[in-house]
Amino acid sequence: MTITPSRLLPIQSLQSLTQLSEREDPFLHGVRGLSIVMVIWIHTLYAINFAFDAPYFQSYLEQFWQPFRFLFGADKAVDIFFMLSAFLLGRSLHSRMRKKQLGIKRFYIERFFRIYPLFLVGLFLFGSFDGRFLEKLPSNLIFIDNIVHTTIIPVGWSLSVEMQCYLALPWVILLAHRSGHPIYFLTLLLVATIGWRFFIILDTPEIYQTPFIDFVMGKSNVLTYMNSVYHSTPGRVSSFVIGLLWAYMYNSKRVMKNIRIANTSAVLSSFSLFLSILIIWLTMQFPHYIATESYYDTFNTTANLFWVGLHRILFCIALLNIILMIQSGVQNPLLSAVHQFFSLRFWRPLSQLSFPIYLFHFPFIVLGWLITLRTTELELLGQISILQTITAGVITTILVAWFSLPVHFLLERKGIALGKRLAQTN
Repeated sequence: MTITPSRLLPIQSLQSLTQLSEREDPFLHGVRGLSIVMVIWIHTLYAINFAFDAPYFQSYLEQFWQPFRFLFGADKAVDIFFMLSAFLLGRSLHSRMRKKQLGIKRFYIERFFRIYPLFLVGLFLFGSFDGRFLEKLPSNLIFIDNIVHTTIIPVGWSLSVEMQCYLALPWVILLAHRSGHPIYFLTLLLVATIGWRFFIILDTPEIYQTPFIDFVMGKSNVLTYMNSVYHSTPGRVSSFVIGLLWAYMYNSKRVMKNIRIANTSAVLSSFSLFLSILIIWLTMQFPHYIATESYYDTFNTTANLFWVGLHRILFCIALLNIILMIQSGVQNPLLSAVHQFFSLRFWRPLSQLSFPIYLFHFPFIVLGWLITLRTTELELLGQISILQTITAGVITTILVAWFSLPVHFLLERKGIALGKRLAQTN
């Protein structure tokens, strides 16, 4: 078989992924596309933490100019994924609910075949390098690995959070509908989930009484933090509920009209936008990964408690405000620029390939770094630069996107199609 450039670079497949249907919102593709880039970035950056000791990692991070240290908060991409999933599914289920066609069984079948085919491939791929694979396998197959801490796929914990939320989602939609005031119902549910997160944090005081830098430097067990509020469903479910609120607010003509009216004034819309951007920037600064950050000069456990408890929720609410302003048609030059940028066709392939990229990007990060550094002798390296990190991230993105193309067409899309066919017969 002749190897041609078209075989190595499947341009036609990529071009097909840029084609939008009339029902699609290109802006949402931009949001998802940015999220997957953020995931690759944060894991490319933290590969250095795993490859070197803590002091080296500290000196590496200190290269970043203070205003750009929000890039360390790119792990909030997972919260965006939760929001977006809840929005799209919540909007769909809400529409079915209004037509009295909720179809809970159909929903579960579609979700199963949307996730499981690729998930199984990832499970056995990563499991082949895990000495405890057979021991961990049952909990991963039923998506409780984040509860019992037996995750095989590095990002598998987030899939378990999603699947657990999917299990409850149709019933939440049903309760919201029957309440007669779904937005108020979901707002109360959000408050309850925030309270649940704070209960977990207060029940494990080490989480907020310990400066996060101690977890980074290995002075305290980082798994205490990760297992309690990072990997756990109670620690993450608020982002999902905010996505449901987004769906119901978007579907309410009255709410969207009120948002548009409230932002009629250019001054008010600019202030709302500036405040949201400020909150996003501040919340992405937390937690602080550098020992010399001023946050640790006068470390306050009460302030840390509220930051630990609220930084993800505040991030999602601020992001939601910007999105709703755009979707309601608020007239503002900066909002228009943001909308146009995230509506570029460039984002759609990344959006469409986001699931296989998300599952399989870790091996390509290793490959990206090897190509960038051109050595496996880490002790021979001096200071890794920011430019090298960007280079490794770009190489990783290209390679994993190339790998994800056939995975998407040959496996992911066929699994989705099979799920839809089976759902229609039930």
